[in-house]
Amino acid sequence: MTLYSCEWLGINVSDDRVYADTLRISVYTNMMDPAVLDAFQREHEVYLDLHYHDRVDDDFFLSNSDFDLVMVDQFVIEEYSRYLAPIDQNKISNRRYLDHRFTTMPHDFGLRYSFPVFWGSFGFAYNDDHYSGLPLTWGYLFRPDILHRGYISILNDERYMLGTALIYLNFSPNSTDSVEIARAAELINSAKFYYRSISTKAELIEMFESGYISAFPSWSGVAVTLKKTNPNIRFVLPGEGALFFLSSFVILKSSEKNEIAEKFIDFNIEPERIARHTNYGGYANTIPVSNRFIDRRIIMGPSYISPFITRQSYSLDALEPEVFQIYKNIWNSLNPDEFEGFSPPPIYGFR
Repeated sequence: MTLYSCEWLGINVSDDRVYADTLRISVYTNMMDPAVLDAFQREHEVYLDLHYHDRVDDDFFLSNSDFDLVMVDQFVIEEYSRYLAPIDQNKISNRRYLDHRFTTMPHDFGLRYSFPVFWGSFGFAYNDDHYSGLPLTWGYLFRPDILHRGYISILNDERYMLGTALIYLNFSPNSTDSVEIARAAELINSAKFYYRSISTKAELIEMFESGYISAFPSWSGVAVTLKKTNPNIRFVLPGEGALFFLSSFVILKSSEKNEIAEKFIDFNIEPERIARHTNYGGYANTIPVSNRFIDRRIIMGPSYISPFITRQSYSLDALEPEVFQIYKNIWNSLNPDEFEGFSPPPIYGFR
């Protein structure tokens, strides 16, 4: 099973400037506006050797120890803190704009190793033309009716998918009980032959845009981005509950570019700049004063469904290595990389 992918993307510049230094970073796909990143290069004379990844785990850190700065989800910070360097928060002047609620999260209380940047929810994205009513339960994903069989794909990620299945079964998404985790896997296994595929985030987006699927489990920012080209997309948080995520910057312990990395963080969380990232990628950010620069359609849309106002919002926590291995083994037993699903024709009038 491929546990992560990493794609290179050097930021293009329009002049022949010679840069004084290089910062090697890896971030999640479609979260950051390239124009803002280019502005950092010009202002600080630092070339950004930019890469994209889908997920982060032990293999990522062991294979990419030459990165300086990486964007990760909250449960990674505690789980892999041995790879991380402390961040000097005093060097980040724009920290004063940070929503204080993100400074006391249990995975990194006081922000010793991380700086939170984007947040959102993991819910159900669907094409409104293909659903007669609101899919307000995860049953639409795990027990699809005959009309939608073959038009749903799921994400190839054991924590998010098994965590969501555990929520549907009324268990904790951080369960350490192998029986509960196995029940979540069996729920997915019993439905997987009604799925078109078990795919990466990029593959899910491509299939949805091409009309091969009409629904998939999605991060809120992805739904916002897709809505720019397809007004029929909808995003819901099913009634059983949904996962909340918080994406943060971390500096690797192996890096010798801590000061430049801290300048990069400070530059990108300035209110107008982080608003540009939100307008570009659709993800809610951690700087409330930036809201006045953000497209109203994003502020009023799925990205800003607050996890702080509902008891049905859950966070993925760090797991002990032996427990995480249970998740990996059970997920791999579903053979996600070799899965060939049910493939009906593309949706009429949508492709």
